[in-house]
Amino acid sequence: MKYARLLLTGLIASLVLAFSLLSLWASSSGEPAVASHGSTPGQVDFVSIDMDPTGVPANTATSLGSRETCISKNVGQQFDIDITIDEVDPADKIDGFQFNLNYDNTKLKVVAVNNLMLLAAGGATIPLDFSNPVPDTDGTFLVALADFSLNSESGEGVLSRITLENVGPGVSDLTLTNVIIVDADPPVREIPVNNIQNAIVAQNVPCPTPTPTPTPVPERTAVVFIQGLGSSLSEEEVQKIIADCRDDEAFGAIIQTLQDRNDSDKYSCNNILFFSYHLGFGGDSGFLLEGEWIPDSYDCTETGKPLADSGALLRSMLEQYRDFWEERGQEVNFILVGHSLGGLIAFQELLSLIDSSFNIERVITLDSPLEGRSQIPFRLALLAQLDPCFRRLVPSEAVNEIVARADDPDIDSKNQEIVGSATQTQVITLGNKNDCVYWLGWCFRRLDVQVEPGIPPKVTLTWIPLETGKYSDNTQTQLVENAAFEALYELGPDCAGFLECKFLVGKTHTIIRTSATCEKLPAGEEISCSQKIAEFIIEGP
Repeated sequence: MKYARLLLTGLIASLVLAFSLLSLWASSSGEPAVASHGSTPGQVDFVSIDMDPTGVPANTATSLGSRETCISKNVGQQFDIDITIDEVDPADKIDGFQFNLNYDNTKLKVVAVNNLMLLAAGGATIPLDFSNPVPDTDGTFLVALADFSLNSESGEGVLSRITLENVGPGVSDLTLTNVIIVDADPPVREIPVNNIQNAIVAQNVPCPTPTPTPTPVPERTAVVFIQGLGSSLSEEEVQKIIADCRDDEAFGAIIQTLQDRNDSDKYSCNNILFFSYHLGFGGDSGFLLEGEWIPDSYDCTETGKPLADSGALLRSMLEQYRDFWEERGQEVNFILVGHSLGGLIAFQELLSLIDSSFNIERVITLDSPLEGRSQIPFRLALLAQLDPCFRRLVPSEAVNEIVARADDPDIDSKNQEIVGSATQTQVITLGNKNDCVYWLGWCFRRLDVQVEPGIPPKVTLTWIPLETGKYSDNTQTQLVENAAFEALYELGPDCAGFLECKFLVGKTHTIIRTSATCEKLPAGEEISCSQKIAEFIIEGP
């Protein structure tokens, strides 16, 4: 039988069998009670326990008033509860039902039951009641009723009105299990119930105060862009940021891609933040204007601060922005996007920010020296007589720290520890982890020597890219393929020409400015680096 797995007794199995036999000679042609609202064919919204049937408005056999989930009574008092249904569609009709009412028998007992409510609303009822006899004191009260008349009911109403008596003090639960609603119209079938709603009884004590459902807190996502060593932000560029939250000299193409999307409201000027290396009055590096972060201008030499000092400026910026919007009832999530040194600053500050309860959704580093760079002092010696910001390499504490990272044999495991501990944050490193912070790109590759025996032997020299890195499962490396890398590898030692290599490595390291194709795709399917990075900002890999 279809209901065999649900039925608790042979009597209920007999009920379904009787319905099946009855359907061979009779049809449900009586006038059903009309559904009052919102019924859905093929299902019932809920079956629930109402602890006060007399509440205003009161329940009737075919209508439901207010529902109480708890009632407080003294020990020795008797009181009624209703088992209600909302609601049976007229296309289904109801001819029988069953449920178990489970209670704490040290505090309650069942003293009476009336099952002729909704099922008797159509009149001329031929009831067959398989319910447990009353009084019932074992903690589980079985209710099962079938109507063998030709009248079927639908709509909302009361299945059973049950009288309980308090026998002991305290708070206890009332629950419904094994709920079955039967439509005997051929073929006999069960009507699914979507929700079961239970209740509480308080004996000699007040009802417990319900825990309020928390109101969802509106969220906003702020994308923070951090430039690298030797960058600058002029007064004119600050004015452009104020005007349209875009710096064409840095992340402009990426921001344009974000704002061209259908959900561009998410990336309005209030949600785009530019980091400033300038240490202003009170330790600030900018200010908030109507919820928009306005960075201070800075010159290239200010980017060389110790990493901890730049990290403190980043923290102050995020704190001011977060506090402003939280005071206005909005929770702030941050996505940090850092190029070169900017990515290293974000990466180094990540765990400290998380420990301070900042919600850091994602960190994206672009060509950042996470493992340091060892040959910077040699390059500085070559550039000593040039402009201090030449090729964006600034002699400074930041440079010294980058060199020290390269000399640390444990730097890789330390980076892995940061990513592994930041379980709530997705860390994405774009570009080659062996990218150089200085202009000449020898560290991009290693020399492979192949010797074929012979007289004289044939020697082939090949420059091979260094292996890319992957710190943890939630860290992605080399997700943006930079076309300039391939050109550098192919040129090898021929890249000694200053002017030629300056262009190629400049293109490589200015990934934040380029709109060049990042992936080798069929014609018409190309995607720019800016598009790719924007995708990672929005969705991750």
